[in-house]
This record gives sequence, C-alpha cells and structure tokens, in this order.
Amino acid sequence: MRARLVILFSIVVVTLVFLHVRHMNGPGYFPWEWRRLHPLPSFALIAAAMLPFCAGQLVYARSPRRVWRSLAAVAASTCVLQVVCAGLNNPPFDVHRISDVVESPSATGYYTIAADLFAGSHARPLREWLPAYATLMPSFPSHGQTKPPGPVLYYYAFINLFGSNSTAALAGGALVGVLAAAGVVCTFLLLEVLLENSAAAFHGASFFALCPGLLLFFPEFDQIYPIFTAAMLAWWSLAMKRRSILYAVAFGVALSAAIFWSYSLLLLGIFLAAYTIVGLTVDRATGPGWVLTCAAVAVLVVFAVYGTVWLAFGFDAVGTFRAAVANQARLLPPLHRPYPQTIFWDLFDFALGTGWVSALLVGFWLHRSARRAGRDRLIALLALGQIASVAIVGLLQTETARVWIFMMPLAMIPIGLELQEWTARSRFAVYACLALVVAAIHQNMIFLGT
Repeated sequence: MRARLVILFSIVVVTLVFLHVRHMNGPGYFPWEWRRLHPLPSFALIAAAMLPFCAGQLVYARSPRRVWRSLAAVAASTCVLQVVCAGLNNPPFDVHRISDVVESPSATGYYTIAADLFAGSHARPLREWLPAYATLMPSFPSHGQTKPPGPVLYYYAFINLFGSNSTAALAGGALVGVLAAAGVVCTFLLLEVLLENSAAAFHGASFFALCPGLLLFFPEFDQIYPIFTAAMLAWWSLAMKRRSILYAVAFGVALSAAIFWSYSLLLLGIFLAAYTIVGLTVDRATGPGWVLTCAAVAVLVVFAVYGTVWLAFGFDAVGTFRAAVANQARLLPPLHRPYPQTIFWDLFDFALGTGWVSALLVGFWLHRSARRAGRDRLIALLALGQIASVAIVGLLQTETARVWIFMMPLAMIPIGLELQEWTARSRFAVYACLALVVAAIHQNMIFLGT
C-alpha cells in the first residue's frame, strides 16, 4: 500500500512540475527559473546512468554481505548521473558544461577568484594573498564573499597544475563529482555508526545517491560537504561510544577542515549537542568528564591546526570568519527573505532537493515508529530536529535545496529506517520514482546558470 502511495504521489508531483504549476519551483520571493528541455534525451540517459545503481540494489538484495560492492555500484551511478545532468543542461550533450559552470563568475566564483589571484589583476604569491584574505573578501564575486579560502585554494591548485584554462576547470569540476559520490559511501558509514544497522544505512545511502540536490547542482562544493558532516558526526559518536581520545582528535581534524570550506557546517553543533545530551542522560554510555575531555581535545586540535597554518602562511582564521559574517549580514537583506514565511519555504526547498518523496517516507516512518520507543527512533528525531531547528530559527535562509545538502545525510536516517522494512521490490519502486522526479526537475528547472 505504501509503495502505491509513493508511486501515486510521484506521478502527481511530476505532473505538476511538467505543467509548471506555481510554487512547485519555490516561493515567489525566490523561485527556481522554469525551463523546458526535450524529455527523451533526459529520460533515456538518466535511465542508462541508473544501471549501476540497479545492479548494486540487486547485488545487495541477493547478498547483504556484499554491501561494499553494492555501495561502489551505487556511488558509480551517482557519478554518471551528475555528468549526464550537467551535460544535458543545454542540449546537445556536452561535458564542457561542467567547466562552463566552474568558470562562471555568477555560478560560484571560486575559480574566477583563484584565476585572478594566480595570473589576473590581483596576482600575487600565495604567501601574500592568503594573509590578506579577509580584506580581499568584499571584492570577491558571488559566494566567495562569505566563504573561507578552501574552495579558492582548491581551484588555485588546479590552475597551478594545468594553467588558467578550461582544462583546470574541467578537472577540478570532475573531482567535485567524484567527491560528491564519495559522500554516498560516507553517508552509509555515518548511518552505520549512529544506528549500528547496516541495512538501514545502505538504504539511506542509496536514497541519498539519487537526491536531486546532490545530482543537479554539480559541480558545486555543497555536494562534497556531506563528507565533512559524516566525518564530524561519526567520529564524535565513536569518541563517545568507545571512549577514545583518537576519535576526539579525528573529530577536531574534521572540524578544522570543514570550517576551512564552509562556516555553514558549524550548524551541525545543534545535532552534536543534542546527541551528546542523549549519551549522557539516556544511553549513560559516558559521563560529563569524558565529554568535556573530548571537547577540550577537539578545541586544542582546531587551535593547533589553525595555529600551524598561521605560522606557515599567515592566514588569519578569526579575521576571515568575522569578515564572512559581516559580508553575509550585508548581502542577506537585499535578498528579501520574509521570516517567518521562510520556515515553510526553506523546508519545502529542502524537500525539493531530496526529491519530495523523502517527505512521504519520513511521514511513513513517523507513523510506523510512533509506538516504538528506542535509541534509533530518538536519533532519527534528533536528525529531523536539526533540520527543523535551522528552519525555525532562520539560520540559513537561502537556496536550501543546495545550501542544506550538508544536512541531507541526517534526513537519510529516518528514510533508511523506513526503507529497511520494505520489500526489495517496493524499495526499487521508490528509487524508480525518485529517478523520475530527478528527470522531471532537471528538465523543468534551472539550478546553475553560466
């Protein structure tokens, strides 16, 4: 019955998208632009790119012990799907659409900034511009004004290797796609650590592999942030469960790396705090003294990492953070995000980024688990609470189908728990519906302009 509801729901959603019904593309104050692509190439190539995914599901259904082989096939499908969707953005198919997006100042601007610092009007050695990064940020295009230097340094490395040309842009963009697919594997690992349930982890990761936000924003760095999410949350969880300083150190390293790429990842502190409280009050697997020790170790690691970077390159991490916050405060008001309307529309856009089917599956899980008390249910509710809290407080009111990708692995917790209860045939129907939604959104909405 539930599989039939998913199929019916997906047909309705796809129909509304193809009819360009108002608000299916977002709120009036920030809609995704409508378009119409020929459906045949998109459906055909997306179906072909789904073949590794289908093979992975069949392998897992026959032998769950071959989970890594299955995951490899699922992640490979994610890679191919990204390239297919990017190449078809402006028919005929052309992989150079990837480099077009990377080189576009309006899409992200990171490559543009890196090229300018390498050989443009602001060209100077790394040891000169990295210390001055905070003062340079207001002059950067697009997202560069509110981000730490990780994304710029990423493309700076490729330009240093290949020169300031489309080859560097294409190579850098391609690696983003590979890292985004690696996020599928990392999501599996995160769910396995949190739930200690390989089946739910595999099904959650499989759903994540087909989410429109993960596939259609390629090549954007938001796609790789689930790697940081998985690393931070998994290592903190392991530090609590296994009482190991090494995992606390690993958490500190992951946190240091995360905030070198995006300050948005700091919002995961909501889940980390709630998860820690659960560990203290419900699981009783650890005590306040150990939590404080792990937190102190992590903070010391962050200070050690950024202290080393400051000594080696003169990078001012605190000044850069302050500049990013100031720039964000200056840029946000003209975007006209009317709170509290943003609460609903941020969640709606997040649902769009996860294919809308996700909302139905979460609803099924909430109904199924209503009478089931247990640790899995509590962790899933914490995950949903993380997402809801960001929306309610209005902490990140912008393009949530893209910007909230780092929280998508958390949404996969209740989805994975729900799908593990379904038959293999019913799960396959869910994945087919999600692929159909991806194709419909791809053909009818523009996410990346050049």
